Amino acid sequence: MLSANPNGACEVDGGLLGRFERGEAAPVERGLVLRHLLKGCASCSDRLRPVATAPKPAEIDSSLSRILSRVTETEVRLENERASADEAWKELCKHPAPRQWTLLKNSSRFDSLAFADRLLEAGFATIMDDPHRALELSQMALLVAERLDARQYSRGALEDLQGRAWARIGNAQRATSDLNAAETSLARAAARLESGTGEPLA
Repeated sequence: MLSANPNGACEVDGGLLGRFERGEAAPVERGLVLRHLLKGCASCSDRLRPVATAPKPAEIDSSLSRILSRVTETEVRLENERASADEAWKELCKHPAPRQWTLLKNSSRFDSLAFADRLLEAGFATIMDDPHRALELSQMALLVAERLDARQYSRGALEDLQGRAWARIGNAQRATSDLNAAETSLARAAARLESGTGEPLA
């Protein structure tokens, strides 16, 4: 995604820089762009500045400091969200499956991207031993993913999440020999991912 030619000219992928500008870049991508900016790339600094005039070094430092501050705040928020998701998962596991569905449908405490990810991870870990449970966990993740607020998460990130959920549902359906349903689910996954950020399917 980031490279330089022998003459030192910048060859940053335009889509990556655009996602960074909109705040939609993945954490790994943000790190790549920030490291690139800190090396002093003038063309990328120009693009990311709100004005087109060439900045003074102090202005660049100030701009990068603000960007780094925002990234740090986001990382802290995501880390807190992951910690909350782990606690919510432990609580959910104390109940039988029917009660789990009731809790998910009636409590907003489970409404986070991190918790949907936690459900998908659990489903993936379960698919070999219990594909029916893997299917159920993936369906739970989709339930959460489809009601998350696009004002809190970017629409692209939500499309990615829903695409991953549909893909996991499709894989679990194949594992349970429900091939027709699997084909439909995987088609839905492809449609969601096409509307998402373009990140590889994890």
